[in-house]
Amino acid sequence: MKTMSVRAVKGWLLITSVLAALSLFGTVETQAGKKSDQNKADCLSWCSQHKSEGCEHCYATSACGAGYEDMKKFGKTGTWYACRKNDFGKRGEQNQAACEAYCKSNPACEKCTSSKCGKGIKLLKPFIGGGKDWYACEKTNWARHSEQAHDDAVKWCTDYKKETGEDCRIVKSGQSCPNGFYKSDRITVSWGRDYKVCLISKSDTQRVKDCSGKATANIEKALDWINAHYDTLTDFRMQPNAYRDRQAHRRMNRKFPDVTVQCEDQSNKCKNNARLSGWSATARYVNLCYSHHKKFCALVGTIIHESGHNAWIDMDRSQHIGDPGAQNDTVYQFGFRAEDLCTGTNKHKTNVVPAGSRSYDFNLN
Repeated sequence: MKTMSVRAVKGWLLITSVLAALSLFGTVETQAGKKSDQNKADCLSWCSQHKSEGCEHCYATSACGAGYEDMKKFGKTGTWYACRKNDFGKRGEQNQAACEAYCKSNPACEKCTSSKCGKGIKLLKPFIGGGKDWYACEKTNWARHSEQAHDDAVKWCTDYKKETGEDCRIVKSGQSCPNGFYKSDRITVSWGRDYKVCLISKSDTQRVKDCSGKATANIEKALDWINAHYDTLTDFRMQPNAYRDRQAHRRMNRKFPDVTVQCEDQSNKCKNNARLSGWSATARYVNLCYSHHKKFCALVGTIIHESGHNAWIDMDRSQHIGDPGAQNDTVYQFGFRAEDLCTGTNKHKTNVVPAGSRSYDFNLN
C-alpha cells in the first residue's frame, strides 16, 4: 500500500512538471511570435521608406531569396531582414528585360522564360551570363501546323453546322469519333497534329470527301434529294437495247448507294478549266469542281450525270430522239433530267415535269 502511494506521488509530480514546462514553452513561443510580428512590421515600414536604395521586400532569414542580399536586420529574436537585389539579381533582371524587349520586336517569339521553353516550343535566343538566365522561345513548326489544323477543323465544323443545323465534333488524331458519329473525309495536314471532324452517322453508305464544311453540307443535301427522287430519275432508257439497258440500271442501283463525292477544286484539272463541272474516275467515285457550281440543282445534275458514267449509260448517241441538249448523248440527258426535275422547270426540255412544278433550287454561295 505504501509502495503504491509513493508511485502515485511520483506520477503526479511528473505530470505537473510536464504541464509547467509546456505552459512556459507556450508563453515563450507566444512572446517570440509577438516579437517576430513586430519585427516584420518594422522591416516593412523601413523598406517602404528606402525603396530608392533598392529595398524590395522583407524576409525571415538573411538569405533573402535567390538573387537578393540583406540590407538591415530587425530584432534579435524573431528576426526579419530588409532585402535588395545583389549583383546576380540585377544582372538577371537585365537579362529578363533584354529578352522581353527582343520578344516584343520579333513576331516569331512566343514568350520569355527563365526555365524550359515547354512542349511545342523551342529556343529562339538565350539571354545569359552574370545572373539568372532567360530564354526567348518560339513555336515549333509542328506546333504551328497543329494550331492551323485545329483552326481549320473549327471553321469546317462551324460552316457545316450553319448549313445543316446538325452536330459536328472535333477530336485529335488517334482518337475515335464519339458513338453515333463517323469520321468525315477531308483534306488533312501533312505535318503536325491533325484533328478529325466527326459527323452524325447516316443510314446509307454515301460519303463526301476532301470538301469544305459548307460544300459537304450542300453535297449531302444533293445526295439526299437524289435518293428521295431516285425512282423518278432512273425511270429512263439508258442503253439502246433491252439487255444493255437492264445492265445499266443494275449497275446504277448497285453503285450509287455507295458513291463517294470528292471535291477536286485544288487540282489543276479544275483550276485550268472554268467550265468543267466534274468527272468520273472510278466505279463509285464522282469528282467535282464544286466551286464551278453556282446553283443547287446544277450540282444535282452533275452528280447524277457522273454517276451515269459509272453505270455505263450510253455516251455515243441519245436514246431520246427529239430531246435537245448541249450534248446529244444519253448520259447528258440523264443529268439534264435531274436538273429539270430539281428546278421544276423544263429548261433542258426533258419533259420530266410539267412546267410550273415545285423548285428545290437555291444559290450555293
